[in-house]
Amino acid sequence: MVFRDRGASWGVLALYRGDAEQPFAADDADRLAAAGDIVAVAIQRILFSPPAGLEAHTTGSAVGAGPAVLIIDTADKVTRLTPAARSAIEELGGWEHGSLPTCLLAIAATSRNHQRPADTRTRSRTGRWLTLRAAALDGPAGGEGIVLTIEPTPAGELSRLALTAHGLTRREEDVATLVLQGANTRAIATALHLSQYTVQDHLKAVFTKLGVNSRREMITRLVRN
Repeated sequence: MVFRDRGASWGVLALYRGDAEQPFAADDADRLAAAGDIVAVAIQRILFSPPAGLEAHTTGSAVGAGPAVLIIDTADKVTRLTPAARSAIEELGGWEHGSLPTCLLAIAATSRNHQRPADTRTRSRTGRWLTLRAAALDGPAGGEGIVLTIEPTPAGELSRLALTAHGLTRREEDVATLVLQGANTRAIATALHLSQYTVQDHLKAVFTKLGVNSRREMITRLVRN
């Protein structure tokens, strides 16, 4: 099950039953679907709260020296990887019974199934946000392999994701993004073809949804997360 809200996928749930257990029925799916929206919203709120006892990081290089790159075959087995990739895998939760973390397998499957590059963002167990990218290797030597890269999520992407997670409308996101870029009310009004009064109204709504009282508090909160 994929928990979707506002055009984005915020989490997934996989349930399994053994051969001796009763198969899942339509009623099971209906019960899960009924809770889907609630869970999607809850995940968004949790994702942008720093883990207890950990300091969230959004900048800096991936764990280890050099780029974090790995190559997998059609069976999702790693054929080559850099030392930084080995460290990044541990940061993403480590090997699961000999397999890569689910987040890496999912982005690889997306790229393979849609036959195009794919990317996603995930929060590691240290509290850092990482961007995962997957693409098919080209040429005879590449075969059906997939190359995966792991890198810190840029602050700009993370800020926009945080705004979406707090339930901002598209126009409120536009206003907030310009604030993060240092634009004043007049500049925002000109860029978005709005009156300055309308911009102030949008800002009030943004402050309420983020739980802050000023532009400085908003910037501090989004940069911190």
